[in-house]
Amino acid sequence: MISIQDALKTIDELLSPLKVVKLPIIQSAGYYLASDVLAQENAPFFSNSAMDGYCINYKSYSENQRKFVKTLEIQAGASVLERLENGTIARIFTGAPLPEGADTVIKQEDCEVVNDEVVLPDGLNQYDFVRKEANDFLKGELLLKKGQKLNSAKVALLASQGIYHVEVYDKANIAYVVSGNELRFENDSMGFGQIRSCNGEIFESELSELSHSITNLGVVRDDKDSVKEKLSQAENYDLFLISGGASVGEYDFTKEVLLELGYTIHFKQVAIRPGKPVVFATKGKSIVFGIPGNPVSTFVATKIFLKYALVSLCGSRLKNRFFRVKLGNEIKKPSKFEFYLRGNLIEESNQTVVYTDLNQSSGALGALARAECLVRVPVGVEKKDKGELTEVMMISE
Repeated sequence: MISIQDALKTIDELLSPLKVVKLPIIQSAGYYLASDVLAQENAPFFSNSAMDGYCINYKSYSENQRKFVKTLEIQAGASVLERLENGTIARIFTGAPLPEGADTVIKQEDCEVVNDEVVLPDGLNQYDFVRKEANDFLKGELLLKKGQKLNSAKVALLASQGIYHVEVYDKANIAYVVSGNELRFENDSMGFGQIRSCNGEIFESELSELSHSITNLGVVRDDKDSVKEKLSQAENYDLFLISGGASVGEYDFTKEVLLELGYTIHFKQVAIRPGKPVVFATKGKSIVFGIPGNPVSTFVATKIFLKYALVSLCGSRLKNRFFRVKLGNEIKKPSKFEFYLRGNLIEESNQTVVYTDLNQSSGALGALARAECLVRVPVGVEKKDKGELTEVMMISE
């Protein structure tokens, strides 16, 4: 049995990014950059107004001039500008370029127009409401780093620089099977001793954003030949998942079959609960994970290991976002495991407190669905008292 940190390090060392593809930026959100992106132009490209209002040369104002005669009007998109003479004022609109000689913008609601003169208030500062040229970034500056995940803000940034195609790492093609004689599926009738399968639904809903495709290869029953027939298809995909059959029972054939098919098993148990019997195996570029069959274990293993592996294939490294809050109840656990307990956050006395008073069974899906977060209690800790700080990770953002 290895630690979570060693398991993730092993995944890092053995997985390489998938091929580089060039995509239109409008299709690139959710992908990871395959190279650095540099600014093509200064931003802003020219000094411009942040408000509808008036612009002046601040020197005149600093010499106690408060009444100005309007000599210019400048709209957004103006390309030919006259110079603004000292002591005069120009009407200007949001995004319009500042004329030569202007360095300060006054909001229109702060100005009073009397006959042909614009009267300004006291208390103005030089450069108010001016977006200076290159104030955001300079041409040639690093905009986005290799390995960054693209989102709507980054896509907008690329478009603002005239970059309409971008090189990214491709996403994985995934296939999965679920194993167990007891499993039943949509339209199946239920009998005593049978269980409705839900782990494929966990895979598909949790991993769709990080995958190019997810293929359901159906169920594998608890016999070695069936397991072998399914696992022999793993080389057709970037990542292959088998749910169940990864433990140590008489009918758990995953590890045995992987070895017979020529795979190297890099780990088969991790010091995590729920989710201990996680198997990670490779053969060339073929990657297989055996995931425990209890649905909460499947959920936690998907969050911690499968998403990490997929982000590695996408050319980056997943950073799980933990934050620290106070415990609302005592926790006791075995010290040799890192625990991920289901929890809920409550505001008490102007601070956030987390409670783990939910059913913590690895089969309790109702409790998982009611939980807002996973509460991490590390290896080496047997007890955490009420009021102690502990780390939590939101189940959904």
